[in-house]
Amino acid sequence: MLRILIPALLLICAACQFSENRYASNPVTADHVVGMWIATDFGIQSLQDVGVREHLTKRDHVLVLRPDGSCSFKSFLRPDRVFEGGDPEYRIYDAGCTWSLGKVDHQSLNLSLPSSSAVNTYYYLDDESGKLLLWQYVADPDQWKYIEFEKAQPNSG
Repeated sequence: MLRILIPALLLICAACQFSENRYASNPVTADHVVGMWIATDFGIQSLQDVGVREHLTKRDHVLVLRPDGSCSFKSFLRPDRVFEGGDPEYRIYDAGCTWSLGKVDHQSLNLSLPSSSAVNTYYYLDDESGKLLLWQYVADPDQWKYIEFEKAQPNSG
């Protein structure tokens, strides 16, 4: 029985993909996330790859996180819904948005948005190559497709 079971388990495990480990290796503080965040080229390409056809410029995806915990939001609430054949819910909120750092399995930036149909809107944090990124899956985690944001430089406003 083991002669059959072990090769079968190895075959199943070999066929399984795995999601990338993209989580910040050290805790991120509020001081590190305050500011303007703009979608990355990779984030826009990931949206295109999963079938998004509108709102495909970096300026269509901007988060502004203020020191007092307020924010503005311009992006998709549920980008993963495109992968499922649904509406990713592009929204713009200039007021009524708040943010906090928390934990959704890993450290996350949690947003509270007015009239949001999304149960939870959050982004994970990654310190890729010494650069802090905010990101969220836009497809099955095995596909390694994310909407991601990088902090804008002060002069890129």
